[in-house]
Formats: sequence, structure tokens, C-alpha cells
Amino acid sequence: MSKIVETINLNIVGMGEVEVKKGEKLKNVIKKVNEKSHKDFLGAKINNEIKHLDY
Repeated sequence: MSKIVETINLNIVGMGEVEVKKGEKLKNVIKKVNEKSHKDFLGAKINNEIKHLDY
């Protein structure tokens, strides 16, 4: 039986995408963004494309 995981890619201005799982806590999202870039989290565009990963 396969598990379907929904992810949302946050398209952060000037740094590409950060993948976030559905239901993930905001502090974890901010941590991921900070790990990828030290730019201000404000002003980020949310790319509301939801991908269904089947594995």
C-alpha cells in the first residue's frame, strides 16, 4: 500500500523553492527557509501548487 504525501513548494523570491509537507508547523517552515537563505522571510511568494507524491 502506498502512502500519499501532499507537499507545497514555497517559491521564495530570489532563492528558488522550499518543499513543505502538508500540516508542517510554521516554525519548521521558517527554519527550512533560514537554512536555505538568510534573507527576510517576509515578501515570500507562495506557489500554491500542491504535488501528490506517491511512494
